[in-house]
Amino acid sequence: MKRILAVVLAVAGVPLQAAAADPTVTPISAVQGRPLAEVLTRLGATRDPAPAVTLQTAEGRMDLYPVEELMPPTPEQHSCGVRLTSPDASWAIAAAYAMVRNGEVIGWINPPRIHDRVRGPGEDRSAYIRATIVEGHDPVLSVTPGRLPLSDADGFLRRRPDMIVPADAVLTHACQPLPPLPPLPTINRGRRRPASFDRAGLIQGLFLLPFAWQLPALNAERREALVAGPALYGRMQLGQVLPGGGQGFARANRGVRRYADAVDPGYEVLAINLGDEPSNNLSRQNRAALIGVRDGRVVWLADGKAAAGLRLVSALCINAERRSVAYRSGCTDFGFYSP
Repeated sequence: MKRILAVVLAVAGVPLQAAAADPTVTPISAVQGRPLAEVLTRLGATRDPAPAVTLQTAEGRMDLYPVEELMPPTPEQHSCGVRLTSPDASWAIAAAYAMVRNGEVIGWINPPRIHDRVRGPGEDRSAYIRATIVEGHDPVLSVTPGRLPLSDADGFLRRRPDMIVPADAVLTHACQPLPPLPPLPTINRGRRRPASFDRAGLIQGLFLLPFAWQLPALNAERREALVAGPALYGRMQLGQVLPGGGQGFARANRGVRRYADAVDPGYEVLAINLGDEPSNNLSRQNRAALIGVRDGRVVWLADGKAAAGLRLVSALCINAERRSVAYRSGCTDFGFYSP
């Protein structure tokens, strides 16, 4: 719960000055080029974080760590937030990743902001909504739209300078006490109004009733993948050779999808189904961990959170025209992905 609140505070962009009277402010220049262990000590972390992304590059292994994983632990009954901002406030983000190569912090990155699409004169509302969802997507870690992500390893550092956090940015971390829970309402059992009729709920329920038979099997799949998916991903290692390549691995392991790059025949991406909590939702919205494979050898790994946060998952559904559609298996017509 504390972790969720910390992330919500950061992503929502809550002003950290309002969160605490004495936030901790660290210029990233003070932790640039330093060993990760030294940076963790400087920032007050008390545990060794696990990298969210591990990538093999020409200059050695690179690990990406979510910035919140480098912070001190959240005190009891508190919520915490962390932000990276530039001094002139013209540039600000709610989430970022530290890049660590061969044990040394070499920089910080974040996906560029997604700007709202402007509605055209006379544009139909439904057409505008669909275009907003489907059109103009930017797969930041793909060489070009339509290609699988990270096919050029750390080439995004040269291609996408807009992902690099400015050298004069500062890291601000602050916590605030959680507000007390409101008292439970008192129920007067002597005088109770009849429950109102939920017409919308009834109509929705009747509409979904023919599909309700799918729910037990869908929840069983969610539960199974919730255990098997992380276990399978946890066994994967950088440099690991996959017998039969990505195709053989996908055939041998349930809950794995395999994608081949149309331009680079030796490059593949594997998606591991991480499952989801059982629910009454009939749509498949399972999380996915991704693995990059070149010539049958694992060249990068991204856990479920980073695969989504760095837009690796969404890149699977973006075609060459930058449209987010059913471009590959697992993608819906609106480009939402589930393994």
